Amino acid sequence: MDIKDQEKRKIIYPMCETFIEWFDHNRNRFKRECGIRYFPKEKHVRITIKDITPEIQMKLYNHAGLTISVHYRGKHWDTIGDFDCSVMQAEEGGYFCPFCVQPKFYKTWKDLIINNTFEPFLKYVNEYFTPSNFLFLEVNKGSTYAQIIDTGKPAQIEEDIRQNFYTLLAELASKNPKPSLKEDHRIMTLIPVIKGGSHDCKKTAGFQHL
Repeated sequence: MDIKDQEKRKIIYPMCETFIEWFDHNRNRFKRECGIRYFPKEKHVRITIKDITPEIQMKLYNHAGLTISVHYRGKHWDTIGDFDCSVMQAEEGGYFCPFCVQPKFYKTWKDLIINNTFEPFLKYVNEYFTPSNFLFLEVNKGSTYAQIIDTGKPAQIEEDIRQNFYTLLAELASKNPKPSLKEDHRIMTLIPVIKGGSHDCKKTAGFQHL
């Protein structure tokens, strides 16, 4: 049977309870201190990372995926991480996620959720939530955008983002204390991902957290 024909056999599993169980056994794999709080009535788990800027929020909803979103000045700015997973069971046995381009089959639904959602989330947190990283925010004619920029790896940044990034850093390092730059209807702001961290880029000496 084709995968599309099996959509009616989509299976709903308790993501929150599964995540709590997984987290209890994998807490020490996070490079920064990580905590969780379960809200059973709302059926979601709130995840916190020590010293992370409050603009970055992480939630896992039951029967849904895990998202990392940016909220700036009371407004949802952008989603920078979406670790979604839908559990379906194949007729011949095994579980898979129909969202995957090349679905991989697992013996149990827990293995599927762990490998498709929790493990990628753990990898993302360890890679991006470091003292050398900045949260780059941009608004252009009402459209908002967010991206985490690693100052230790500027070559990986898109050319236009990198140019704006270092232009802004130069301004922040000058006598002008304003942490934003307006250019062609674009307003950009930088926020350290880890509060009070020691950033790799020396040009950030004059940076002040909003």
